[in-house]
Amino acid sequence: MTFIQKQSQKMQNYHYLVVIRWKNQLTILIAPPWLLDVEKGYALYIQNDEISPSLNAGDIAFVEPSLPLRKGDTAITFDQEILPGNSRQEKYLILRLNEYKNGIYSFQTLKDNKELNISEPQYKNIHRITGVNFT
Repeated sequence: MTFIQKQSQKMQNYHYLVVIRWKNQLTILIAPPWLLDVEKGYALYIQNDEISPSLNAGDIAFVEPSLPLRKGDTAITFDQEILPGNSRQEKYLILRLNEYKNGIYSFQTLKDNKELNISEPQYKNIHRITGVNFT
């Protein structure tokens, strides 16, 4: 997965994101309208099919970290304290929110379908994926 850095500049009256791909290749992508004014919004370029069919290689996932999660929402975390056991060598984890009950958020990991329970303090480090540009 590759980060897409949001740029504040405009190109022909459009805000845009610069997609940083491997091999130093750059591609320009017009940002979706809902992400234009989000200060800490970002996007991710999906490089493989490890969480297919939810996200596939070549998809671009748009993330709005300030929005709260709702049941069924897909999210991402980079928090090393949240990554379970042997997954700590990984840099991120894609999750789906199943439920919130008694201060505990119950997620399902999309890579291996495992249940993951996260307490309120760790929840702030989970960001909602608000849209995907499918390829």
